[in-house]
Amino acid sequence: MERCKKILVADDDAMIGRSLEVRLRHAGYEVDVAHDGLEAAQFAELGDPDLVLLDVFMPGLDGFEVIDRMRQDPRLIDTPVIALTASKAPLVRDRLLRRGVRACFEKPFEAHEILDWIGREL
Repeated sequence: MERCKKILVADDDAMIGRSLEVRLRHAGYEVDVAHDGLEAAQFAELGDPDLVLLDVFMPGLDGFEVIDRMRQDPRLIDTPVIALTASKAPLVRDRLLRRGVRACFEKPFEAHEILDWIGREL
């Protein structure tokens, strides 16, 4: 039997974090939730997630810094990251893609779109 996939949700908007947590748990995933960038980096390091849903602009560390820390850890170097951002700036997307982000979802997004992506890719 395949183990339950673990997903880290990192977003400083408590409603977004909670909404994703509930939907993902309902879909059968194990979920950790971080509320700022520092907490996200710590959860990633300690929890060894199969996927990270990462808000780009958070207090503490921003999403770019969280990804950079993950990529320095041999256990997390290939962990898929999905970025969640309110920014429409092409520069932000370019910076994310250069860091190996698998997908970017623009806020506001529909949770089912993320769940569909995860179902296809994880």
